[in-house]
Amino acid sequence: MIVRPLAQDFDWDQYVDVTVRAFGPVDEVMIRPVIESAVAAGRCLGAFDQGRLVATALYHDMRQWWHGRAVPMARVGGVTVAPEYRGQGLGRALASSAATTRALWAVAASNSTVAGTVRAQVGPSDPLWWMLREQDADIAERESWMLRLLDAPAAIAARGFPATDLTVLLQIADDLRPANSGRWDLTVRAGEGRLSRYRTVAPSPSPAGSSHVGRAPLALGARGLAALYAGTPVATLRRAGLAAGGSQDADAALDGAFAATPFMLDGF
Repeated sequence: MIVRPLAQDFDWDQYVDVTVRAFGPVDEVMIRPVIESAVAAGRCLGAFDQGRLVATALYHDMRQWWHGRAVPMARVGGVTVAPEYRGQGLGRALASSAATTRALWAVAASNSTVAGTVRAQVGPSDPLWWMLREQDADIAERESWMLRLLDAPAAIAARGFPATDLTVLLQIADDLRPANSGRWDLTVRAGEGRLSRYRTVAPSPSPAGSSHVGRAPLALGARGLAALYAGTPVATLRRAGLAAGGSQDADAALDGAFAATPFMLDGF
């Protein structure tokens, strides 16, 4: 599947076919000038399967008016997916493609004569940082938030992990959430994590290349566990007095498994 902007010599019959099958009959005379202008401006995308157009999306360069001033905006429209291709994420692919990203930021850039500054909420890995020719963007505001694991096994199960394979013994002390306290086996395998109660019997063998490291438990309180979950290196936790015990091998394995740059775009 290939997602790319429609060329100006695009197949109009294919476009109409996927539109009709997505929305029903359309007035070609009415929509053609709109579609062709969007294509000419690079604002219309198509998803192609072996050369056949199976999904489309476009955006309109529009303005909102706030207290007498125009604010640029992009209105997404014309999102069509052939019925036999629905449920495969094509709509999301069209909305998140590189061409769409460049086009949306280009709308903001095109209004530099009326707006000297653009404020946007983006994550630390947003492609915007790598799209600029110069260092024209800066972090204007950053807020930290408090993190606490209320249900440690559920939190570990919900979190994403890299493709590593390890089992590390943890000793957790949580006075306010006794269900989190005790000795646990932390297992990470195939991108998924599991926190299970420690058993005295030996764990089942792991696939080749896995690491069952540090059978001396790493001791963590509620603060240390939350910080580890958020990607803080174990060495930092030790220096802060939030971790003890364990082993160097276990520290390295945990650092690799939990390494992350967590962020949140929502606020309240």
